[in-house]
Amino acid sequence: MFTSPTSTSGYVMAYSRLVDEGLLEAKQKPDAFFSTAEFANGYDKALLAVLNGQADACAVSDYTMEGPKAGAYLTTEDREGLRVLSQTPGVPTHLIGARADLPQDLRDAIKAALLEVSRDNADMLADVYGAARFVESTAESHLVGAVKALTNTGLAAQALVK
Repeated sequence: MFTSPTSTSGYVMAYSRLVDEGLLEAKQKPDAFFSTAEFANGYDKALLAVLNGQADACAVSDYTMEGPKAGAYLTTEDREGLRVLSQTPGVPTHLIGARADLPQDLRDAIKAALLEVSRDNADMLADVYGAARFVESTAESHLVGAVKALTNTGLAAQALVK
């Protein structure tokens, strides 16, 4: 069970890992390995499908099973009825980008404000994004895993944008 067709952690990276592990050929669809490969359309729904015996396994973000916001997806008791089989490293998290033609002074002001929020209001980041902090990065370093995953899976990046 995958989370949704637009989920990085709940589909794209998990699908790519199946290619990396040799369970699928590059660009081969997941149902070539699994008897069925479906989308639950939500982390909680994917987890519940496993918990209720409707699926054998699911791909979800780590924060649905551990950390301060895990209770938003399942109760502690329900989470105890599941186990994490494996974790996939290198999953890019939320990204805040700006148009290339945005004036540099405005980009700098936005970046400074976001880094200040990260420094001074970490609780807000945890509430909104499940993140501990913002860090400055480049598109190349932040997205290297996602680019590899798109190559492995043959998925079009445009199809993942909501």
